[in-house]
Amino acid sequence: MGRLGVGAVAVVLAVLGLPGATAGAQGIEDVLPPGTQRGTLDVPVDHGGALPGTLTVHYVRLPATGTKRGTIVSVPGGPGARGIPDALLAVGKGAPFAPLREGFDLVFYDPRGTGASSPLLCSTAPKGVFGQPGDSVAETAARTNRCGEDLGRRRAAFTTYQETLDVEALRAALGDERIVITGGSYGAQVAGEYARRFPARTQAVVLDSPSPIEGLDAMNLLPSRAAARVLREVCFPPGCITAPETAMAQLLTRLRRSPLRGTAVTKAGRERSATVRVKDVLGLFAEGDFDPMVRASMPAALVAARRGDAAPLLRMLVRGAEASDAGQEERSAFNEVRLLATACTEGDLPWEPTSEPATRPELLRAWLAANAGRYAPLAPDLATMGLADECAGWPATERPPFPPAAARAPEVPALVLVGREDLRTPVEDARRTAAQFPQGQLVAVPGAGHTALSTDETGCAAKALTAFLTTGTATRCSADAGAEREVPVAPVPPLLSELPAAKRLPATASRAGLAAQLTLLDAAHQLLGTSLAEALDGRVSFGGLRGGRAVVTRQGVRLEDYEYVPGVRISGRLSSRMVGTVRLAGRVAGTLTASRSGALRGRVGGVALRLPAP
Repeated sequence: MGRLGVGAVAVVLAVLGLPGATAGAQGIEDVLPPGTQRGTLDVPVDHGGALPGTLTVHYVRLPATGTKRGTIVSVPGGPGARGIPDALLAVGKGAPFAPLREGFDLVFYDPRGTGASSPLLCSTAPKGVFGQPGDSVAETAARTNRCGEDLGRRRAAFTTYQETLDVEALRAALGDERIVITGGSYGAQVAGEYARRFPARTQAVVLDSPSPIEGLDAMNLLPSRAAARVLREVCFPPGCITAPETAMAQLLTRLRRSPLRGTAVTKAGRERSATVRVKDVLGLFAEGDFDPMVRASMPAALVAARRGDAAPLLRMLVRGAEASDAGQEERSAFNEVRLLATACTEGDLPWEPTSEPATRPELLRAWLAANAGRYAPLAPDLATMGLADECAGWPATERPPFPPAAARAPEVPALVLVGREDLRTPVEDARRTAAQFPQGQLVAVPGAGHTALSTDETGCAAKALTAFLTTGTATRCSADAGAEREVPVAPVPPLLSELPAAKRLPATASRAGLAAQLTLLDAAHQLLGTSLAEALDGRVSFGGLRGGRAVVTRQGVRLEDYEYVPGVRISGRLSSRMVGTVRLAGRVAGTLTASRSGALRGRVGGVALRLPAP
């Protein structure tokens, strides 16, 4: 526990130690590296000339610090995400692009319709175009229909095809004969299409967690292809269960009959009734793409839910919602309209984009009836958690030209990076993408989720990128590269009486001491799950599994009746190394001191206890 707690607390305290903890409130332009060059480029609304007018694309360039070997143009994901903030990936210790600054100019841009680049807006949906809680499919479709009609004919101009032509115009404006083009998620789809359309202008292409070149997975089919494998890979001891994918399928079947109800504890330590439904579990599982603690906690939560204990799932749901609130500013920078304009015209949907919206609900129902089995061991609800509901209402729009066929894939050096625990663009599909490039190399990164360069904590993905662009051959990741980063989460004890008791000690006191140790370990686990948005908010707190809360300050961690095992409440202060004295209350009273290793010693229920490090 000591090593785990030290790492988590150090990261959070480092953020909390920022002057006023206001770094997150600064404009991205205020924190870009010194020497960053800013530029703009006017491009046609429609490179084919069918629509009048121009758009302004904003970009930044970080010049090579040594002898220049090339220019890397980085394409952001989404579609709808800004790219200029990604310039921070080029600075700081451990930043994936930092080792390449000496030999490469690095260019980041806001794609058309996002950020500073002529952002798309819908006057008919000023608060966003996605469905609101409780909306029917018809209500959601009506909202997106009004938005699309508000954009008029211009909605057809915000596609992958047009963006690749923007990148080519940017290359020419930069004065480079060829570029290295990189992208993550949807950005990799743009990068892949650019390499196909402009092979002579492509020095190399790097695809990180690539969306299929044929179009976005708008029906959310890809997660099911990887779900069983990912569940097994994150199901390491002591939280492992036999066939976790079976447990997932059984839980979803049960939830379809009746939701699971329980009590959730907020970060303020307040208890409230809450409910777990099918979409909640699917959403949490998908969230694991970006959150290793959610992935690690899922098998133990499945065990608890299968026996009717909703608390672990409910806590993940509450923490996710609270972190989402803290990250509101970051989400507001994402352009939802650009997402729809692209996805609804080129996504893999059960209808052609030129079809009439009134015909689509029936097409969606028929498609789901015929394809429900393809979502096992998950559930068909994934389809409507994608873009089907929103795109059902998008006005009829011409599909953009497809990229050249796979048989004509370009002879350019290509690197495909993918996290082994990625659900959105899994290894199973990334292999197919790599095979579409004659010079394709695939590097699967253990322990990483979606967009390997940003979710890999081992440095393996960044090393592979650097080796590929400097030597032509990417380094590989060892199979256990991410194992030491994983945090085992044991099944949650439902009752104090179910914990093992030490020999030659009173059972209740012995179990209470072990419960205290598990409680401190749980607090350290939860601290690891703290998001950067929460930390930048200036103060971090989170609820116990059964009650109470933990508050993180610059001095350490304060526990206030923090309850993990029913009937054992822990209070006290711990240093940044998770060292300190805590008090037990509830079924048994006592005092225990935690050492740096995680060992505990003290008196509980009048009995002297000494517990070794877990």
